[in-house]
Amino acid sequence: MDAETVNLNDVIFVGKVDDAELAYLLLTHFRHSCSGLSNEVRFYRANGPGAVKLTYRKGKIESAAGIGLKPEEITLLADKVKGDLLESPGTTVARCILLATYRVKGCFVYGDKLRILPVPEHAPNAPDLTEEQVFSEHLDIEHHFIVEFPLTQSISPIIQLHRLERAARRNALLLNVFLEGTVSRSSPGQQQHWIHEEGADLSSSYKYLREGYRFPGFFDIGPGFADTANIPQMETMEYYEYFSNPRQELNAPMRVPVLLATFLDRFGSLARSDQERFMRSAHWFHHTSNVWQDSKSAAYLAIISSIETLRPAVPPSEKCEKCGSPLRKGVTKQFVECLDGKASASKEDVSVMKELYRLRSALTHGGDLFHADTQAHLDMNPKSTAEAQSYYVAMSLARRALLGWLMRKTGGWPVPS
Repeated sequence: MDAETVNLNDVIFVGKVDDAELAYLLLTHFRHSCSGLSNEVRFYRANGPGAVKLTYRKGKIESAAGIGLKPEEITLLADKVKGDLLESPGTTVARCILLATYRVKGCFVYGDKLRILPVPEHAPNAPDLTEEQVFSEHLDIEHHFIVEFPLTQSISPIIQLHRLERAARRNALLLNVFLEGTVSRSSPGQQQHWIHEEGADLSSSYKYLREGYRFPGFFDIGPGFADTANIPQMETMEYYEYFSNPRQELNAPMRVPVLLATFLDRFGSLARSDQERFMRSAHWFHHTSNVWQDSKSAAYLAIISSIETLRPAVPPSEKCEKCGSPLRKGVTKQFVECLDGKASASKEDVSVMKELYRLRSALTHGGDLFHADTQAHLDMNPKSTAEAQSYYVAMSLARRALLGWLMRKTGGWPVPS
C-alpha cells in the first residue's frame, strides 16, 4: 500500500463507520490527540512518527489525512477499523433500566426490535403514594423498568459499551415522546447526594450516597430476550385518548398507545437527517423534566426549543426596497403556523400559541422570568398560575407536534379500522 497516494478516507471507512467510534479507535492506537479551536483533530504518538488528522464539518468527519504514516501502519489501521467497527460477530440482546412516571406492571413486545418489561419481584421497587403525599406534599415517584433491544456486537468491549449507551439514550428519548408521563435514563452512578433516612434521628441519619440502580441477575448484554409468557400485556389506549386524558387515579400502571409499534416503525423509516432532527427535538422535550425542579423558566424554554426544532427552514425572501428588511413572516407567525400545521391546533388556539411564543421571547432576551423562579412556592400569585398553565399547554402541544411531524413525514396517520 503506497503511503503517498493512498486515500485514507477509503482505508479507514470515513462515512461508513460511526464518527465517535472511529475517533476512539484512533485515540487508542496513537494514545494522544489535540484539537485546539480548529475544526481538526490530530491523533499522534508522544515520541514517535505517524499521525492521522480528522477534519470535521458541522460536527461530522469530512475527511481524514495521514501524516508520516508507513505502509504497514496504514494496513494495520485498515484492519483495526474493519475488524472493530465495520465487521461484527453478530447481534446480541442488550438492555437498560429506565425510569417512568407510571409503574410498569406488564410487558410490551415489539417483535425482536424492542421490549418493555417490569423489573422482577426481587428488585427494589418504589413505594406507592398515599393521597396525602400526592395532593398535600406534591410528591412524585419514578418507577424503574427494563427495555430490551438488539445490539450489533463488536470485538472491542469499549466500542460495544459505546453502542449500548447510544442505543439506551435513543430509546429513552423516543419512549419519553411516545409514552405517557415522563421517561428518563437511570443514573449511571456518577453523582452523589446527601440523603436523609425518613423518620430517623436528625443527628446521625444523613448519608452521602452515590445514586444509581441495579439488582441481582441484571445483565446489560446477553444472552437473549426475556421470556414474556407469564407476564401480562400492558393495557393499550387509542393515541388520541392516551395523550389527552390526564391520569387521576393513584399509583396507576403505565399504559401504551395502540400505535406505539407504528411510532417506532415510522421513526426507523425516516431518512438519517430526519431521524437526527427528531432526536434533537426529543432531546429538548426530555430536557424540560431534567431542569423543572431547578428552573421553571429553563424548563419552559426547553419545550419551545423542542417545537422550534421541527420548524422548517425559511428560504431567502425578497427585501423591502425602502429599509432593506426581509419580506417574510415574523418568527412568531412561523411558530404559530408550525404548531397549527403539525399539532392540528384549532383556530381558537392561535392566540394561546402567540402568547406562548411571546413568553419564550421575554425569557430568552432577559425581559422576564417565571415567578416560581423568583419567589417561594407558597407565594399565591396569578402570574405564577398563568405561567404554570402556559407550561402545561406547551408540553401538550410539543408532544403532539413531535408525533404529527413524524407521521406526516412517513405517510400520514393511519386510517382507523
